[in-house]
Amino acid sequence: MKRTFLAIEIEPSSRISDIYNVFFNQLANERIKWVKPSHFHITLFFLGDTQENEISMIADILEHSLKDFNQFEIQMAGCGIFPNLNNPSVLWFGIKHCDQLIGLKKTIDMSLSGHGFPVEKRKFHPHLTIGRIKEIKKLNTLKNLISSNKEGFLSKQIISELVFFESKLGSAGPVYSRITEFRFK
Repeated sequence: MKRTFLAIEIEPSSRISDIYNVFFNQLANERIKWVKPSHFHITLFFLGDTQENEISMIADILEHSLKDFNQFEIQMAGCGIFPNLNNPSVLWFGIKHCDQLIGLKKTIDMSLSGHGFPVEKRKFHPHLTIGRIKEIKKLNTLKNLISSNKEGFLSKQIISELVFFESKLGSAGPVYSRITEFRFK
């Protein structure tokens, strides 16, 4: 059994790294589990515990359904909090609306739900998680950081593949390894 998910890897631009470091430094004494920039990704489908025999089936399904998918560009801009600033849990950088990204998500959802994999009921809100907040004492500092970076442009990136990841949880944080990838035309 492996813990798996499907995602797009994000290469942090210098602008993303700079803003990330501002958040990290100003909130250094807070109980936040920071995502390493080398682990930045946009999750498109979380499978969770996956049987070994399901992994090759999932790969075959996606290979077939994504064979004609073209690469596309996304723009990252702004930041925010889930669920809200009064109850902060996830700190994220935003992804501007992108029809191709939404189409990719829908294709994955339809392909996998047709084979019995449950699709998440929540509306898809593409984002790049940068930290998971356990407890925060300087809520005003967080609010000011969000307010001053809410709309700013961060970077563009060409998306040329979807990655099927395994995630092993450990005390030092998750370790991601590629199972396979699906390249776009």
